[in-house]
Amino acid sequence: MLVKLLRIFFVAAIIFFTVMFVQYCKPNANDAVVSTTDANLKINRFDLALTNPGDAAEARFSKLKKQYGNFFNHFTDDIIRINNGDSVLLINEFKKFLADPDFNEVSNAVKDTFRDVSGLEKTIGSTLGRYKYYFPEKNIPQVIAFVSLFNYAVISTDSALGIGLDMYLGSTSKYYPALGFPVYKIKKMSKEYIPEDAVRGWIESEFESPSSKHDFLSQMVQQGKTLYLLKKLLPEENDTLVTGYSAAQLKWCYENEKNIWSFFIEHQLLFSTSTELYSKYSSEGPSTSGFPPESPGNIAAFTGWQIINAYMEEKPDITLAALMKQNDAAAILKDSKYKPKK
Repeated sequence: MLVKLLRIFFVAAIIFFTVMFVQYCKPNANDAVVSTTDANLKINRFDLALTNPGDAAEARFSKLKKQYGNFFNHFTDDIIRINNGDSVLLINEFKKFLADPDFNEVSNAVKDTFRDVSGLEKTIGSTLGRYKYYFPEKNIPQVIAFVSLFNYAVISTDSALGIGLDMYLGSTSKYYPALGFPVYKIKKMSKEYIPEDAVRGWIESEFESPSSKHDFLSQMVQQGKTLYLLKKLLPEENDTLVTGYSAAQLKWCYENEKNIWSFFIEHQLLFSTSTELYSKYSSEGPSTSGFPPESPGNIAAFTGWQIINAYMEEKPDITLAALMKQNDAAAILKDSKYKPKK
């Protein structure tokens, strides 16, 4: 009888702990939904349509204007800047642009580098799918590839996200040093940076920093919110791609997190409204002015990111939508209880 009771107890215990283990290890249902969300994205190859040899220039002009509407207007007005208000002159300028040997050389380089964009479509599609999951009231933009002769990497309109593929030909491209791009910039001018750059551009256009918030802390926290959201939308991407820092620079940031924060506090930067000061610590560059050469440019973004990480740990029930709407940086800092360990 005792043996039978022990056997029943043993089986019951196995069932109990198995159930507990499964429940403990079971991923969050929402996480599962997010990970499989996909926008079924197709990148519209405006760049290929623009150079389609099968159409005369006039026919190409009409087709592109009809198909791409506002984006085409944006392209002629702001990207290649040929629109002067006269439709006849515009078409003539359009023809000249298409015949430009530099444009055709760069377009051919883009065609060779981006023969297949299915990988980009999958990554950006998944990212925008997650974006729609977290922000269901938002629209997913039409993604359009274009060539700008090295003027723009990413542009966004009300409904379109444009990617200047000529800005991602690879760090060994002959064009970038010839045009005077700095080395730190050239290192990030390759296709693996496209998803992060494109989605960052869209996020920054959708969640602009409040015009009334000009202090250093508000701007830093806004950057932190952008990085936090980027990481949520691109969970499988390396942090080096999300931040734009090199692995060595990111390591330096973590090892010197306390020193960075102490610098900002000691120099009374948090509530400074000096645009010059903010720009000094938040601009891209080989390193940040006032910090060792091992530091990355735009070091303020790292600190803002860590503040938001701490805030979301303290406020686990805060949604991403609520986070992006919270514009009181001082309240975020207070509630985050941010205190660097190193």
